[in-house]
Amino acid sequence: MSIGRIASHTVVTGAPRESILEITHRMEDYNVGTVVIVSDRGCPLGIVTDRDVAIRAAHRAGRRIDICGQTPSDYPEFARALLREEIDSISLTPDALLATLSAVAEAEEEAKAE
Repeated sequence: MSIGRIASHTVVTGAPRESILEITHRMEDYNVGTVVIVSDRGCPLGIVTDRDVAIRAAHRAGRRIDICGQTPSDYPEFARALLREEIDSISLTPDALLATLSAVAEAEEEAKAE
């Protein structure tokens, strides 16, 4: 099956001056999980996803974001990506603990340097 058969044919856009509430209402209205943020000239500036909104809302409400699954153990780079997404904790298998801790420590150092 080609991606064209399942992809949304409408690109939903928003402006940088819009609130998160306005963007989330647009996601709901169009039944999409992504809104492309565009400049006044229509040039893409970034993307807001439903995941972005959920993570920020949970943190604002004082909630932790925990991930349980095999993927962070199998792919240390995925654990690094979760750190960038501000995930609070991840589960790991014992055999992957040291490699993943090393990857996370490197990502934390890179984040401090930025």
